[in-house]
Order: sequence, then C-alpha cells, then structure tokens
Amino acid sequence: MIRRALPVLLAALASCGGSGLPLVLTVDLGAPGLEDDFTIVDEAGLWSVGEFGPGLRVVKPADPGGAGFVHGGVRSIFQLNGGFEVTVTFDLLEFPAPSGDGVNEAVLAVSRSDERVFRVVRRSDAAGERVLAFQGETLVAEAPSALLRGRLRIRRVSTSSFIAEIAPPDGAFTTLVRVDHVYSGAARVQLLGRQGSDTGAPRTALDLCFPELVLGATSITGLSERLRPSPPL
Repeated sequence: MIRRALPVLLAALASCGGSGLPLVLTVDLGAPGLEDDFTIVDEAGLWSVGEFGPGLRVVKPADPGGAGFVHGGVRSIFQLNGGFEVTVTFDLLEFPAPSGDGVNEAVLAVSRSDERVFRVVRRSDAAGERVLAFQGETLVAEAPSALLRGRLRIRRVSTSSFIAEIAPPDGAFTTLVRVDHVYSGAARVQLLGRQGSDTGAPRTALDLCFPELVLGATSITGLSERLRPSPPL
C-alpha cells in the first residue's frame, strides 16, 4: 500500500536575506500538512511520498522494470515570479548503482505548469556518479559528484537566465552552468525521484529524503494562508 500522508509546512518569511530577493521562505519538509502547498506526483502508482522521516521522503521498492521512466514526488501549488532562488537539501538514503542502462535520480526542477523547463539532477548510472543540468530535455552540463548528502539550487536571474548549482551540506556552491533565454514566466517547484531505462532493465529500490526547501523570489503567488506574510503593523 502506498502511503500518501504529507507533512505540514512550517515556514518563516523575511525581507531580503542573503539572496537579496524581496521574499525568502524557509520550508521544513518534515512537519505535517504539506498538502496545502504541494500536490503528489505519482503517475505510475509506484511511489510512497510522505512524512515518514526527517523530511519529505520519496520511496519506491525494487521492481521488474520496463522501458521508459517513472517518477514520484511533489509539485508546488504556489508559483515563483520574477527572479528567484530555489535550494533543497537532499539525503540519498538508498541510492544504489542501477543495472544495465538503468538510471537513478534525485531531481530539483522548476516547471511551467507540468512541463519541466529547467532541472538539476543528482544521478547514478553506468557512467558513474554525477550531477547534471537540463533545459527541458536537453542536457546542458554535467560533472562528477558522489555526494549522498548536500544541496541542489536553481537560480533565475536577468529575467530568463537559469543557473544550476550543487553544494555539500555545509560547503560553498559550485556552478554547473548558466543558460540564457530559457523562461521568464511563473514557475512551480518539483522535488522528485526518477528511475528508468531504455531497454526495460529491472529498477532498484530508491529512498530519498528532502529535509528543507528555501525559496527566494521577487514574489510568490498561490501560497496557503498560513504561509502568506503578515501585513506590516
């Protein structure tokens, strides 16, 4: 039985902060009730997504596989507008090397509705342990990375330019790539596990934890009532 309980958001909104953006939102992904601001993504019905861990857990057992890819996780109801930064901490609790041409991924993505326009991915596959960045379905950067714990970040600057970054838990961010003229409209956030192969190789078990999400933006629309900033006194 797939567990579909979701954690509640505990967040703090502040002005400015280190990003220099007008709004900064810190989201504890391990507290109960996240469904007010996120929806579950699990088209294949294979994933368990919920609060059963020290953060948002995205879990799938091993299965016989099949050609193509499956993914599970959450997508934000709210949308980011203007310039923004999205940073998620990750802990890859079970992230084995897949067999054959299989792929295991932990994904931070921003999307136009359901269409992912830019994403940064911690991947394990036959080519080794890596971090990759994609514009749509086009690979735009890759680098070796064996981090099992760390942070992924996507920034939008200069209206439509996107920057992909990765960092260890307490270290500085490394920039993978900047891509100009990507997308300037409202964007949703996705946190996903993803697996698959082109030949139908068996899929391993996968267990990902996303403890915290930090958002900075020019504005954020569609937040639940509890996350909206209080009017000034």
